[in-house]
Amino acid sequence: MTQTSLLPDLAPSSPFPEGLMGQQLADRLGVNPGTITRNSDKGKVHFAQWSRDYQKTARNEKQPDPDGLAWQRLGDRYYPIPENLTP
Repeated sequence: MTQTSLLPDLAPSSPFPEGLMGQQLADRLGVNPGTITRNSDKGKVHFAQWSRDYQKTARNEKQPDPDGLAWQRLGDRYYPIPENLTP
């Protein structure tokens, strides 16, 4: 694991071993890609918590990741963070 990454090498059993592109993660979370980028740019811890616990403030509906996963960006892809490493 690198110092700039929360994510260790992904095991082959990971549900997303090749990661997701921004549009794919946006579709999964029900937001537009700009929302993904904006929140990702706020830092790793913020993005991990936001992607796991995203809140639609307009309706106060909680819309977390469908599987309760926290995510992080590595390069141009997004990967789930193993539960034991989630902030």
